[in-house]
Amino acid sequence: MILTLIGMLLLFCAVMLLFSLIVSSLVELLQKMRNWRQKNLRLGLTALSYKITSYAEQHLTLNQAEENICWQRNLADVYHQLLTPMIQNNGHSFFQSLDFEYARSDVSLQELQQVTINYVKKNVALSYDVERDLKNEISLSFARLELEMKGRYRRKTHASALLFSFILSFVMQLNAFSLLETGYKQSLETSAEVNFQTLVAECKLSKDFKDVEIACLTNHLIQAQVIELTIFPKGAHYYYPLKDGSLDWKILLSRLVGMFVCIIFISLGAPFWFERLKSIYSLQEKIK
Repeated sequence: MILTLIGMLLLFCAVMLLFSLIVSSLVELLQKMRNWRQKNLRLGLTALSYKITSYAEQHLTLNQAEENICWQRNLADVYHQLLTPMIQNNGHSFFQSLDFEYARSDVSLQELQQVTINYVKKNVALSYDVERDLKNEISLSFARLELEMKGRYRRKTHASALLFSFILSFVMQLNAFSLLETGYKQSLETSAEVNFQTLVAECKLSKDFKDVEIACLTNHLIQAQVIELTIFPKGAHYYYPLKDGSLDWKILLSRLVGMFVCIIFISLGAPFWFERLKSIYSLQEKIK
């Protein structure tokens, strides 16, 4: 009985892993198209320029307020220049013909400290102690900004993952209850059992998932009749089950709750389900 339940969970986690991989790929494509990382970093660097300017006003001697405003604006431009990719085309026309914009999406603390110190030295004479304090201030400010930027980026990606998970669950009519029931039946039939050992051996699943691995996992689940990769596989009537000529609200509510559970689970991401599969499979081996 325990092995049957474990087999059921293995199959359920495999389905969640497959759709989490699809959702993760869609979210990654969306963020690349929208350039979220670079825009997020640019916003953070602009905020950092204000923080460093405020620090300079308190600890450095600047001649006039007008000069200080210009100084701050130029410092933001200096930070933004760091996002320009340092790629040399070496005269090859191929790179010049590429019709898309590319920008860096990360900068190091050392880069920020270096360009800030170089820029400030052009305006103000720095002593060793002041330079050290300025580097510390950059380090602290950027550390705080990194936390804010990462949190903002996670919220965006998670919201997108939930949206894509909803679309997939709605179109594929994924129901957590029916998936668990299917997994239970499959685990009772050893000839049709889909276990993680087979998936690992044939699909060679790893944390660095590739398209060929996703296709292999999909093929196994389709062959086991666990999923159907068609639009509305069970038909449109799935969303309005009838009983004695009227809508059966109990069944409809059960299906909607099952779909909602799948939406939440799929949005957790592929790494989460990969780790769950490994844990359940190792438990299965120990029990055997």
